[in-house]
Amino acid sequence: MINVDLFNDIFDFNRGLYNFNRVEKDMKPYNIISVDENTTILTHNVLGIDKKDLKVSVENKNNKQTLTIKGKTEDKITKQIYDVNSQFDIKRQDIENIDCKADKGLLYITIKFKANKNETGYNVTVQ
Repeated sequence: MINVDLFNDIFDFNRGLYNFNRVEKDMKPYNIISVDENTTILTHNVLGIDKKDLKVSVENKNNKQTLTIKGKTEDKITKQIYDVNSQFDIKRQDIENIDCKADKGLLYITIKFKANKNETGYNVTVQ
C-alpha cells in the first residue's frame, strides 16, 4: 500500500490542467447510438475489467427482454476490485443478432433487430 504522505511529498497534482473527456461517466456509464432503424449500439464503461471476466446475456422475463452486463476483476498491482453490474430492459422484442466487443475500457454491444420475435434469450460472447 502507498504511504499517502510519501505520495504527497513526491507529486503535486495540477487540477487546472486535468482533462479527461468521455461520454460514459460513472453515474451514467453508458451511451446509446442509433445507427439506423434496425441497429443500435450500446457502449458501456467497463474500465478495469478484463474482457474474459465480462458476461453479457439477454433473457426473456415477464414478456420483456432484459440485457444484463456483469463482470469482476481484481487488479494484481493495486489489489482493487473493479466490477460492473448493469441491466437494461429492451423495449423491442425483435432481436436478430447481438455482437459484443470490449476495447480500451469500453464494451460495445451491437444489437440488430428483425421482424421475428425470439423467445429463447441469448448468451453473448465478448470479443
